[in-house]
Amino acid sequence: MSQYTVKPGDTLWGIAQSQCGDGSVWPVIYYENRWVIGNNPNLIHPGQVLHVNCPTPGGIWYEVEPGDNLTRIAEKLCGNEDWQKIYNENKNVIGGNPNLIKPGQWLHVVC
Repeated sequence: MSQYTVKPGDTLWGIAQSQCGDGSVWPVIYYENRWVIGNNPNLIHPGQVLHVNCPTPGGIWYEVEPGDNLTRIAEKLCGNEDWQKIYNENKNVIGGNPNLIKPGQWLHVVC
């Protein structure tokens, strides 16, 4: 994990592109830094220091839906029940309890 200081004109997409080589991973940076950024991922300020932890290359992004759990997501997207792999890739978004995922969270799923 590295740190990045926001510069004038930065966006989370741009930071993800420059630091991770993939702008689409910006939700990982946002969720990891919500306490710094606040509720609006489109509003970042110069001088804010963000923690950047780039996810594993490849995979897809999945938005958690009501009623989802990691096993159901693994079955739906990967055809297996290997929820642990999804959890390990997304601990920074999910937190310490793999049973507490919330609708609207974006998970990076590598099958």
